[in-house]
Amino acid sequence: MDDLKAKHKKELKTLDGEKRNQLKKTKATAGKGKKGKEALAAVEAEYATKEKEMTERHAAEIAALESGGGEAATAEPAEAASGDDAKDESAPAPEAAAAPAPAPAEETEEERRRKKQEKARKKKLEKKQRQLDAEKQRQEEIEAERLAAGPSAKELEIKRMEELYLKPSGLRIRDVAADGNCLYRAVAEQCANAKDYAAVRSICADALLEHEEEYAPFAESHDHGSYVNYVERVRKSSDWGGHLELRALATALKRPVVVYSADAAPLRMGEEEDGE
Repeated sequence: MDDLKAKHKKELKTLDGEKRNQLKKTKATAGKGKKGKEALAAVEAEYATKEKEMTERHAAEIAALESGGGEAATAEPAEAASGDDAKDESAPAPEAAAAPAPAPAEETEEERRRKKQEKARKKKLEKKQRQLDAEKQRQEEIEAERLAAGPSAKELEIKRMEELYLKPSGLRIRDVAADGNCLYRAVAEQCANAKDYAAVRSICADALLEHEEEYAPFAESHDHGSYVNYVERVRKSSDWGGHLELRALATALKRPVVVYSADAAPLRMGEEEDGE
């Protein structure tokens, strides 16, 4: 009995090791997020089923050993060597050892239903994992094609700006959303007194109104009916900003603005203002 229990313990330990290795492998390949969690859940479900089946088999083996007199059968041959009387008493032992194991209990309706649900859930998770693997492979193929095609025009432009202007000045590029508010988002990223792009738009609109005589001749107000309407669109719309808006912001924020380009020298505005 002790040998059997030791064997069962070893089998459970081996199964647990396999489970840990599979979870580690899945974490490395499936990544994080919802898809990664679903893949890990699939592994957990699979090994929960394996552990349940193994535990049920162990219980059946122990029950068979106990009901079949396995321990007595192993001890009696040694006693048979002590004499004829002992040999006669041990004669029934082979018959006891040959007793058939009890038939496993019939599954209940609840157990059948639970197994069916577990099988369906496992099948669904396996399908999801196959989809994740296919998507990962597709992304890897896209990346391989991109690398084979070489750097894009944008990547070349960024590299040239970094070499010419940014790295020598200790500057770096920070991406902002390209949604029509990008100019104002970029300014907000670098100004402590402007909490977001909407605040920067308001500052710009106020500066345009305050210095109307200076800016109105250069505004594209003919597209909006009047200069006032143009300024209101600067304040509330998602229209792109340009050179005029940057000049107004440099004046309002009392900060110089420098626009870098790979194809031209840096464009500097508001350098007469205080600050950097």
